[in-house]
Amino acid sequence: MLLGALAAGLALSASAVLGWTRDPAAADQAATQLIAAAGMGLVVLLAVPSVVLSLLRLIERPAPGWASRPWIDIHAAPRRTTVFLLIVILWGLAITAGSWAANQAGYGQLALAPLFALVVGLPVAAYLVLGAGGLAGGSPQRRWGILGAGLAGTSLVVLLVELLTFGLVAVALLVLLASQPDSLINLNRLVQRIANAQITPENLGRILRPYLQPWLVFAGVAIVSGLAPLIEELLKPLPLWLFSRRALTPAEGFVGGLLCGAGFALFESLGDLVNVTGQSWAVSAVGRAGTDLLHMVNTGLMGWALALAWTERRYLRLALTYLLVVGIHGLWNTISLAVGLLPLVTPAQAFLRQPGISTGLVAALVAMYLGLLILLITANRQLARTSAPGEPVGENPA
Repeated sequence: MLLGALAAGLALSASAVLGWTRDPAAADQAATQLIAAAGMGLVVLLAVPSVVLSLLRLIERPAPGWASRPWIDIHAAPRRTTVFLLIVILWGLAITAGSWAANQAGYGQLALAPLFALVVGLPVAAYLVLGAGGLAGGSPQRRWGILGAGLAGTSLVVLLVELLTFGLVAVALLVLLASQPDSLINLNRLVQRIANAQITPENLGRILRPYLQPWLVFAGVAIVSGLAPLIEELLKPLPLWLFSRRALTPAEGFVGGLLCGAGFALFESLGDLVNVTGQSWAVSAVGRAGTDLLHMVNTGLMGWALALAWTERRYLRLALTYLLVVGIHGLWNTISLAVGLLPLVTPAQAFLRQPGISTGLVAALVAMYLGLLILLITANRQLARTSAPGEPVGENPA
Protein backbone atom coordinates (compact mmCIF):
# COMPACT_ATOMS: atom_id res chain seq x y z
CA MET A 1 0.00 0.00 0.00
CA LEU A 2 2.83 2.38 0.93
CA LEU A 3 4.72 1.66 -2.28
CA GLY A 4 1.51 2.00 -4.30
CA ALA A 5 0.75 5.43 -2.81
CA LEU A 6 4.35 6.52 -3.37
CA ALA A 7 4.32 5.34 -6.98
CA ALA A 8 0.94 7.00 -7.64
CA GLY A 9 2.13 10.28 -6.13
CA LEU A 10 5.31 10.30 -8.21
CA ALA A 11 3.40 9.41 -11.37
CA LEU A 12 0.88 12.20 -10.81
CA SER A 13 3.66 14.70 -10.11
CA ALA A 14 5.55 13.69 -13.24
CA SER A 15 2.39 13.86 -15.35
CA ALA A 16 1.58 17.31 -13.99
CA VAL A 17 5.06 18.70 -14.67
CA LEU A 18 5.25 17.22 -18.18
CA GLY A 19 1.74 18.40 -19.06
CA TRP A 20 2.42 21.87 -17.74
CA THR A 21 5.72 22.29 -19.61
CA ARG A 22 4.21 21.07 -22.88
CA ASP A 23 1.03 23.13 -22.60
CA PRO A 24 1.08 26.06 -20.16
CA ALA A 25 -2.64 26.52 -20.80
CA ALA A 26 -3.24 23.19 -19.01
CA ALA A 27 -2.16 24.59 -15.64
CA ASP A 28 -5.58 23.85 -14.10
CA GLN A 29 -5.27 20.15 -14.90
CA ALA A 30 -1.67 20.13 -13.65
CA ALA A 31 -2.81 21.73 -10.40
CA THR A 32 -5.42 19.01 -9.86
CA GLN A 33 -2.79 16.31 -10.41
CA LEU A 34 -0.36 17.99 -8.02
CA ILE A 35 -3.08 18.26 -5.37
CA ALA A 36 -3.77 14.54 -5.71
CA ALA A 37 -0.01 13.88 -5.49
CA ALA A 38 0.14 15.96 -2.29
CA GLY A 39 -2.59 13.76 -0.85
CA MET A 40 -0.61 10.65 -1.74
CA GLY A 41 2.45 12.23 -0.15
CA LEU A 42 0.56 12.77 3.10
CA VAL A 43 -0.49 9.10 3.13
CA VAL A 44 3.13 8.01 2.62
CA LEU A 45 4.40 10.40 5.29
CA LEU A 46 1.95 9.05 7.88
CA ALA A 47 2.76 5.43 7.00
CA VAL A 48 6.56 5.79 7.28
CA PRO A 49 6.79 5.83 11.13
CA SER A 50 4.85 2.55 11.44
CA VAL A 51 7.07 0.89 8.83
CA VAL A 52 10.28 2.16 10.44
CA LEU A 53 9.22 1.11 13.95
CA SER A 54 8.17 -2.34 12.75
CA LEU A 55 11.50 -2.89 11.00
CA LEU A 56 13.45 -1.76 14.07
CA ARG A 57 11.47 -4.18 16.21
CA LEU A 58 12.18 -7.05 13.83
CA ILE A 59 15.94 -6.44 14.03
CA GLU A 60 15.69 -5.81 17.79
CA ARG A 61 16.93 -2.24 17.65
CA PRO A 62 15.64 0.51 19.96
CA ALA A 63 13.20 3.07 18.60
CA PRO A 64 14.69 6.48 17.77
CA GLY A 65 14.09 9.40 20.09
CA TRP A 66 11.52 11.02 17.82
CA ALA A 67 9.30 7.95 18.16
CA SER A 68 9.88 6.94 21.76
CA ARG A 69 7.38 9.49 23.02
CA PRO A 70 4.77 10.53 20.43
CA TRP A 71 4.26 14.28 20.14
CA ILE A 72 0.63 13.94 21.17
CA ASP A 73 1.75 12.93 24.69
CA ILE A 74 1.34 16.40 26.12
CA HIS A 75 0.54 16.04 29.81
CA ALA A 76 -0.41 19.54 30.94
CA ALA A 77 -3.87 20.63 29.82
CA PRO A 78 -2.89 24.33 29.42
CA ARG A 79 -0.03 23.31 27.15
CA ARG A 80 -2.37 21.12 25.10
CA THR A 81 -4.71 24.08 24.70
CA THR A 82 -1.81 26.28 23.56
CA VAL A 83 -0.63 23.73 21.00
CA PHE A 84 -4.22 23.25 19.81
CA LEU A 85 -4.68 27.00 19.29
CA LEU A 86 -1.36 27.31 17.45
CA ILE A 87 -2.39 24.51 15.08
CA VAL A 88 -5.78 26.18 14.53
CA ILE A 89 -4.05 29.49 13.70
CA LEU A 90 -1.74 27.75 11.24
CA TRP A 91 -4.73 25.95 9.72
CA GLY A 92 -6.59 29.27 9.39
CA LEU A 93 -3.64 30.77 7.53
CA ALA A 94 -3.52 27.73 5.24
CA ILE A 95 -7.28 28.04 4.59
CA THR A 96 -6.90 31.73 3.73
CA ALA A 97 -4.01 31.13 1.34
CA GLY A 98 -5.73 28.08 -0.13
CA SER A 99 -8.95 30.01 -0.70
CA TRP A 100 -7.00 32.60 -2.69
CA ALA A 101 -5.24 29.90 -4.74
CA ALA A 102 -8.45 27.96 -5.37
CA ASN A 103 -10.03 31.02 -6.97
CA GLN A 104 -7.12 31.69 -9.31
CA ALA A 105 -6.93 30.53 -12.89
CA GLY A 106 -3.91 28.74 -14.30
CA TYR A 107 -0.66 29.07 -12.36
CA GLY A 108 -2.28 30.40 -9.22
CA GLN A 109 -3.94 27.07 -8.49
CA LEU A 110 -0.53 25.36 -8.38
CA ALA A 111 -0.02 26.91 -4.95
CA LEU A 112 -2.97 24.88 -3.68
CA ALA A 113 -1.02 21.59 -3.79
CA PRO A 114 1.33 22.20 -0.82
CA LEU A 115 -1.51 23.84 1.14
CA PHE A 116 -3.81 20.86 0.53
CA ALA A 117 -1.92 18.52 2.87
CA LEU A 118 -1.86 21.17 5.61
CA VAL A 119 -5.57 21.93 5.33
CA VAL A 120 -6.42 18.22 5.49
CA GLY A 121 -3.92 17.15 8.16
CA LEU A 122 -3.85 20.01 10.66
CA PRO A 123 -7.43 19.62 12.02
CA VAL A 124 -6.81 15.93 12.70
CA ALA A 125 -3.55 16.77 14.49
CA ALA A 126 -5.30 19.41 16.60
CA TYR A 127 -8.01 16.98 17.71
CA LEU A 128 -5.40 14.34 18.59
CA VAL A 129 -3.63 16.86 20.81
CA LEU A 130 -6.84 17.56 22.75
CA GLY A 131 -8.17 14.01 22.84
CA ALA A 132 -5.11 11.77 23.13
CA GLY A 133 -2.65 14.10 24.86
CA GLY A 134 -1.55 12.82 28.24
CA LEU A 135 -3.27 9.43 27.93
CA ALA A 136 -1.60 6.02 27.83
CA GLY A 137 -2.48 4.76 24.38
CA GLY A 138 0.05 1.99 23.93
CA SER A 139 3.48 1.98 22.31
CA PRO A 140 4.38 4.36 19.47
CA GLN A 141 4.38 1.38 17.12
CA ARG A 142 0.81 0.55 18.07
CA ARG A 143 -0.36 4.13 17.66
CA TRP A 144 1.24 4.67 14.26
CA GLY A 145 0.09 1.22 13.15
CA ILE A 146 -3.54 1.91 14.10
CA LEU A 147 -3.44 5.28 12.32
CA GLY A 148 -2.02 3.67 9.18
CA ALA A 149 -4.54 0.83 9.31
CA GLY A 150 -7.40 3.30 9.64
CA LEU A 151 -6.10 5.37 6.74
CA ALA A 152 -5.17 2.65 4.26
CA GLY A 153 -7.07 -0.42 5.44
CA THR A 154 -10.30 0.25 7.28
CA SER A 155 -11.23 3.12 4.99
CA LEU A 156 -11.06 0.87 1.95
CA VAL A 157 -13.11 -1.82 3.72
CA VAL A 158 -15.79 0.73 4.63
CA LEU A 159 -15.79 2.06 1.06
CA LEU A 160 -16.21 -1.42 -0.43
CA VAL A 161 -18.99 -2.39 2.00
CA GLU A 162 -20.83 0.87 1.32
CA LEU A 163 -20.47 0.49 -2.44
CA LEU A 164 -21.81 -3.07 -2.23
CA THR A 165 -24.69 -2.06 0.03
CA PHE A 166 -25.64 1.01 -1.98
CA GLY A 167 -25.30 -1.05 -5.16
CA LEU A 168 -27.87 -3.51 -3.84
CA VAL A 169 -30.15 -0.61 -2.96
CA ALA A 170 -29.72 0.78 -6.47
CA VAL A 171 -30.56 -2.60 -8.01
CA ALA A 172 -33.70 -2.82 -5.88
CA LEU A 173 -34.65 0.70 -6.99
CA LEU A 174 -34.14 -0.21 -10.65
CA VAL A 175 -36.31 -3.30 -10.23
CA LEU A 176 -39.00 -1.11 -8.72
CA LEU A 177 -38.73 1.42 -11.53
CA ALA A 178 -38.82 -1.31 -14.16
CA SER A 179 -42.47 -1.80 -13.34
CA GLN A 180 -43.04 1.88 -14.09
CA PRO A 181 -41.76 2.58 -17.63
CA ASP A 182 -42.26 6.34 -17.35
CA SER A 183 -40.10 6.51 -14.23
CA LEU A 184 -37.37 4.44 -15.87
CA ILE A 185 -37.36 6.73 -18.91
CA ASN A 186 -37.12 9.80 -16.67
CA LEU A 187 -34.22 8.23 -14.74
CA ASN A 188 -32.35 7.47 -17.96
CA ARG A 189 -32.91 11.05 -19.15
CA LEU A 190 -31.64 12.37 -15.80
CA VAL A 191 -28.46 10.28 -15.97
CA GLN A 192 -27.76 11.48 -19.52
CA ARG A 193 -28.27 15.14 -18.58
CA ILE A 194 -25.89 14.85 -15.63
CA ALA A 195 -23.30 13.03 -17.75
CA ASN A 196 -23.40 15.70 -20.47
CA ALA A 197 -23.55 18.75 -18.19
CA GLN A 198 -20.73 20.72 -16.63
CA ILE A 199 -21.10 19.84 -12.96
CA THR A 200 -21.53 23.01 -10.91
CA PRO A 201 -23.89 23.58 -7.97
CA GLU A 202 -26.09 25.79 -10.17
CA ASN A 203 -26.29 23.31 -13.05
CA LEU A 204 -26.82 20.36 -10.72
CA GLY A 205 -29.61 22.20 -8.94
CA ARG A 206 -31.33 23.08 -12.19
CA ILE A 207 -31.14 19.46 -13.39
CA LEU A 208 -32.24 17.79 -10.15
CA ARG A 209 -34.95 20.23 -9.04
CA PRO A 210 -37.77 18.67 -11.10
CA TYR A 211 -36.94 15.20 -9.77
CA LEU A 212 -36.84 15.99 -6.05
CA GLN A 213 -40.01 14.15 -5.15
CA PRO A 214 -40.68 13.62 -1.42
CA TRP A 215 -40.13 9.86 -1.60
CA LEU A 216 -36.77 10.35 -3.33
CA VAL A 217 -35.64 12.87 -0.72
CA PHE A 218 -36.72 10.48 2.04
CA ALA A 219 -34.79 7.62 0.42
CA GLY A 220 -31.68 9.79 0.17
CA VAL A 221 -31.91 10.82 3.81
CA ALA A 222 -32.44 7.18 4.87
CA ILE A 223 -29.28 6.11 3.05
CA VAL A 224 -27.02 9.02 3.98
CA SER A 225 -28.26 9.48 7.55
CA GLY A 226 -29.27 5.93 8.43
CA LEU A 227 -27.52 3.25 6.45
CA ALA A 228 -24.14 4.96 6.04
CA PRO A 229 -23.67 5.73 9.78
CA LEU A 230 -24.64 2.15 10.70
CA ILE A 231 -21.91 0.80 8.42
CA GLU A 232 -19.21 3.32 9.21
CA GLU A 233 -19.54 3.31 13.01
CA LEU A 234 -19.49 -0.49 13.01
CA LEU A 235 -16.39 -0.85 10.83
CA LYS A 236 -14.21 2.16 11.71
CA PRO A 237 -12.82 0.57 14.94
CA LEU A 238 -11.73 -2.61 13.09
CA PRO A 239 -7.97 -2.13 13.78
CA LEU A 240 -8.68 -2.28 17.53
CA TRP A 241 -9.90 -5.86 17.19
CA LEU A 242 -6.27 -6.90 16.66
CA PHE A 243 -5.74 -6.01 20.33
CA SER A 244 -8.95 -7.52 21.72
CA ARG A 245 -6.98 -10.14 23.70
CA ARG A 246 -4.52 -7.66 25.20
CA ALA A 247 -6.84 -6.34 27.93
CA LEU A 248 -6.84 -2.77 26.68
CA THR A 249 -7.41 -0.09 29.29
CA PRO A 250 -10.21 2.42 28.67
CA ALA A 251 -7.59 5.06 27.84
CA GLU A 252 -5.92 2.77 25.33
CA GLY A 253 -9.27 1.96 23.77
CA PHE A 254 -10.21 5.63 23.53
CA VAL A 255 -6.86 6.71 22.04
CA GLY A 256 -6.92 3.75 19.65
CA GLY A 257 -10.44 4.71 18.57
CA LEU A 258 -9.36 8.31 18.01
CA LEU A 259 -6.55 7.10 15.77
CA CYS A 260 -8.91 4.80 13.84
CA GLY A 261 -11.25 7.73 13.32
CA ALA A 262 -8.33 9.98 12.36
CA GLY A 263 -7.24 7.59 9.61
CA PHE A 264 -10.77 7.33 8.25
CA ALA A 265 -11.28 11.11 8.45
CA LEU A 266 -8.05 11.74 6.53
CA PHE A 267 -9.08 9.26 3.84
CA GLU A 268 -12.47 10.94 3.40
CA SER A 269 -11.04 14.46 3.39
CA LEU A 270 -8.39 13.60 0.82
CA GLY A 271 -11.05 12.20 -1.48
CA ASP A 272 -13.60 14.96 -0.94
CA LEU A 273 -11.32 17.98 -1.35
CA VAL A 274 -9.02 16.84 -4.13
CA ASN A 275 -11.30 18.07 -6.94
CA VAL A 276 -12.84 21.09 -5.20
CA THR A 277 -11.81 24.53 -6.45
CA GLY A 278 -13.33 27.99 -6.66
CA GLN A 279 -15.43 29.72 -4.04
CA SER A 280 -16.66 26.46 -2.50
CA TRP A 281 -13.13 25.31 -1.57
CA ALA A 282 -12.85 27.12 1.77
CA VAL A 283 -16.42 26.17 2.77
CA SER A 284 -15.74 22.53 1.91
CA ALA A 285 -12.46 22.55 3.85
CA VAL A 286 -14.11 24.01 6.96
CA GLY A 287 -16.94 21.49 6.68
CA ARG A 288 -14.45 18.63 6.44
CA ALA A 289 -12.77 19.81 9.66
CA GLY A 290 -16.11 19.41 11.42
CA THR A 291 -16.67 15.97 9.95
CA ASP A 292 -13.13 14.97 11.03
CA LEU A 293 -14.07 15.75 14.62
CA LEU A 294 -17.30 13.75 14.28
CA HIS A 295 -15.46 10.66 13.06
CA MET A 296 -12.73 10.86 15.68
CA VAL A 297 -14.98 11.45 18.70
CA ASN A 298 -17.44 8.74 17.66
CA THR A 299 -14.73 6.15 17.06
CA GLY A 300 -12.95 7.18 20.26
CA LEU A 301 -16.13 6.49 22.23
CA MET A 302 -16.50 3.15 20.47
CA GLY A 303 -12.89 2.26 21.32
CA TRP A 304 -13.53 3.10 24.96
CA ALA A 305 -16.67 0.94 24.98
CA LEU A 306 -14.89 -1.94 23.21
CA ALA A 307 -12.11 -1.92 25.81
CA LEU A 308 -14.68 -2.14 28.62
CA ALA A 309 -16.55 -4.91 26.80
CA TRP A 310 -13.38 -6.98 26.36
CA THR A 311 -12.08 -6.51 29.90
CA GLU A 312 -15.23 -6.09 32.02
CA ARG A 313 -17.90 -7.67 29.76
CA ARG A 314 -19.86 -4.43 29.63
CA TYR A 315 -21.67 -5.32 26.44
CA LEU A 316 -24.75 -3.24 27.19
CA ARG A 317 -22.59 -0.11 27.32
CA LEU A 318 -21.06 -1.13 23.98
CA ALA A 319 -24.50 -1.50 22.38
CA LEU A 320 -25.73 1.82 23.80
CA THR A 321 -22.54 3.58 22.70
CA TYR A 322 -22.99 2.22 19.18
CA LEU A 323 -26.58 3.50 19.06
CA LEU A 324 -25.41 6.88 20.42
CA VAL A 325 -22.65 7.41 17.85
CA VAL A 326 -24.90 6.24 15.01
CA GLY A 327 -27.51 8.76 16.17
CA ILE A 328 -24.96 11.58 16.36
CA HIS A 329 -23.59 10.69 12.93
CA GLY A 330 -27.06 10.42 11.45
CA LEU A 331 -28.14 13.79 12.85
CA TRP A 332 -24.98 15.44 11.51
CA ASN A 333 -25.55 13.95 8.05
CA THR A 334 -29.22 14.95 8.07
CA ILE A 335 -28.47 18.59 8.83
CA SER A 336 -25.60 18.67 6.31
CA LEU A 337 -27.84 17.12 3.66
CA ALA A 338 -30.57 19.68 4.40
CA VAL A 339 -28.07 22.52 3.97
CA GLY A 340 -27.00 21.05 0.63
CA LEU A 341 -30.56 20.54 -0.58
CA LEU A 342 -31.83 24.03 0.25
CA PRO A 343 -30.51 25.54 -3.01
CA LEU A 344 -32.45 22.87 -4.90
CA VAL A 345 -35.81 23.61 -3.26
CA THR A 346 -38.37 24.93 -5.72
CA PRO A 347 -39.35 28.62 -5.42
CA ALA A 348 -42.91 27.53 -4.64
CA GLN A 349 -41.73 26.23 -1.26
CA ALA A 350 -41.15 29.72 0.09
CA PHE A 351 -41.00 28.64 3.73
CA LEU A 352 -37.96 26.40 3.19
CA ARG A 353 -36.22 29.12 1.18
CA GLN A 354 -36.40 31.70 3.94
CA PRO A 355 -32.91 32.89 5.04
CA GLY A 356 -33.64 31.96 8.64
CA ILE A 357 -33.96 28.27 7.76
CA SER A 358 -30.49 28.09 6.25
CA THR A 359 -29.00 30.09 9.12
CA GLY A 360 -30.68 27.84 11.66
CA LEU A 361 -29.31 24.69 10.02
CA VAL A 362 -25.78 26.09 9.94
CA ALA A 363 -26.14 27.14 13.58
CA ALA A 364 -27.22 23.61 14.45
CA LEU A 365 -24.07 22.23 12.82
CA VAL A 366 -21.92 24.72 14.72
CA ALA A 367 -23.65 23.75 17.99
CA MET A 368 -23.02 20.06 17.26
CA TYR A 369 -19.37 20.81 16.50
CA LEU A 370 -18.91 22.65 19.80
CA GLY A 371 -20.69 19.82 21.63
CA LEU A 372 -18.36 17.24 20.08
CA LEU A 373 -15.32 19.36 20.98
CA ILE A 374 -16.48 19.59 24.59
CA LEU A 375 -17.15 15.85 24.61
CA LEU A 376 -13.61 15.19 23.35
CA ILE A 377 -12.03 17.33 26.07
CA THR A 378 -14.30 15.90 28.78
CA ALA A 379 -13.49 12.30 27.80
CA ASN A 380 -9.76 13.07 27.86
CA ARG A 381 -9.95 14.59 31.33
CA GLN A 382 -12.12 11.81 32.75
CA LEU A 383 -9.79 9.12 31.44
CA ALA A 384 -6.76 11.02 32.75
CA ARG A 385 -8.33 11.10 36.23
CA THR A 386 -9.29 7.43 36.24
CA SER A 387 -5.98 6.09 34.84
CA ALA A 388 -3.74 4.31 37.28
CA PRO A 389 -1.38 6.70 39.11
CA GLY A 390 2.05 6.69 37.55
CA GLU A 391 0.87 4.76 34.50
CA PRO A 392 3.45 5.35 31.75
CA VAL A 393 2.21 7.25 28.75
CA GLY A 394 2.85 5.71 25.38
CA GLU A 395 5.18 3.00 26.65
CA ASN A 396 2.86 0.01 26.84
CA PRO A 397 3.92 -2.95 24.72
CA ALA A 398 2.50 -3.15 21.26
